Amino acid sequence: MRRAILGVPLWALTATVLFLGINGSIASEASIIVVPALAAAAFESVGMHPIAGLLAGYAATNAGFTACVIVAGTDVLLAGVTESAAQMIDPAMTVNATCNWYFMFVSVFTLTVAGVFVNKKFIVPRLGTYDPANGEGVDAVESSSEITPVQAKALRGAGIFSILYIVLFALMVIPSGGILRAEDGSILNGPFIKGLVPILMIYFILVGVVYGLIAGTIKKSSDVPLLMGQALEGMTGYIVLVFVIAQFINMFSYTNLGMIIAVKSADALQAAGFTGIPLMLFFIILCCVVNLFMTSGSGKWYIFAPILVPMMMMLGYSPAFARSYTVSVIPPQTRSPRSIRISRSRSEWQRNTTATSVWEA
Repeated sequence: MRRAILGVPLWALTATVLFLGINGSIASEASIIVVPALAAAAFESVGMHPIAGLLAGYAATNAGFTACVIVAGTDVLLAGVTESAAQMIDPAMTVNATCNWYFMFVSVFTLTVAGVFVNKKFIVPRLGTYDPANGEGVDAVESSSEITPVQAKALRGAGIFSILYIVLFALMVIPSGGILRAEDGSILNGPFIKGLVPILMIYFILVGVVYGLIAGTIKKSSDVPLLMGQALEGMTGYIVLVFVIAQFINMFSYTNLGMIIAVKSADALQAAGFTGIPLMLFFIILCCVVNLFMTSGSGKWYIFAPILVPMMMMLGYSPAFARSYTVSVIPPQTRSPRSIRISRSRSEWQRNTTATSVWEA
């Protein structure tokens, strides 16, 4: 990703940052930290305002989160929660991870075009002409942004491994008798889609090990768990949140509160004729309000799904329609006053530069 952003021509820089940032959700929230800082460095290296790059990367990785040209781990996670909620009404109901893929695929290109327009027409003119003389850390940024020969070799090795990994799974999925297909021969209902999370997890671990061994950052086997532990340090809050959410879901299942609220709400909405587009607009507004207090998108869906999905099914809507809630959750989440992502992106950028005056402008 670093090489892709720092190596593109000037005319395609903004679009590349946005496109890669939006698709960065395949690596979960890691892209939220990496892309904005790289985008700021790339913009500054070609004489553009680094804050314009930072904001483009931030908007792409946050407002575009979950939109991706391929099915990502987040889709599998949310589909599993949606399926569990849908089975409260229909125990035989299955929700595939690809249920919103068409929408997410189109969203990638729609958001890229919209982001380029906003960045070029509003953000860049508002920031004015960037004077590198005000950024005393430009040389440091440029030196830290360069790809060294060792890093380039490690990237080639990681790229070769990625191709081999993709080919291996293609051989197990594409043939009609592939072992990762379902019993009926389909791909969507087979173990490949259902096991996408461990497949991606294993890939990122192995490709990281390959890169580390070639680059010299991993010298012995004991370095791997240490590096993995460092990566998990920032997830402790989320792990605690998941524990509380699990208790919440179990309480709903045990007490049938979710079903009771869903039935009562569905009856009230049908009696009032409050369905269709007005209902979805109301839900979007509700999610925007909740974003002020809770910034985890998956955490909100753990809470909403046991109520919203059964209610939507009683009103005649597919669980996949309810699953499209990400439209209302992700973009407003970037403007939540409780979100620490913009400060984390800024800190990552400032870690590589001493150009503090840029932020004071």
